[in-house]
Amino acid sequence: MVGLNAAVIGAAMVPSFHRNFKSGTGSRVVRAHVIAGSVVELLGLYIVVSVGLDALPKRLRVGNYKRWMRVTLGAWLVAVGLGVWTYRTLNGGSAPASPPALPSSARIVVKNFGFDPAEITVPVGTDVEWADQGGRHSV
Repeated sequence: MVGLNAAVIGAAMVPSFHRNFKSGTGSRVVRAHVIAGSVVELLGLYIVVSVGLDALPKRLRVGNYKRWMRVTLGAWLVAVGLGVWTYRTLNGGSAPASPPALPSSARIVVKNFGFDPAEITVPVGTDVEWADQGGRHSV
């Protein structure tokens, strides 16, 4: 999982970071997320190399790996929270607005050889009132 996460970071997050950092968009938030995510990734790699692969000298190995795992999990939760904050900052803060509700009734004024509003969309069954204020149009 740590290796897969490193691949995702390299393929998607690093280019996104460079793009947003250059544009100045949310630079503090992006930096905080990058730092937290980097710490978590390095901690994860250290634990895997130390405990899982047994590839480090004895004096550099993790002694109590459960404590290291808990610290890494806490840091990961912080990184995820900062990632959500980063996403919201870079994408306008919320989900896209829903389309405006269509009216249940409408009024169209006929005057000066035109209609006001000039265009309107209403659902089937909507009451439409035509107010003729001059111009003698037929509809």
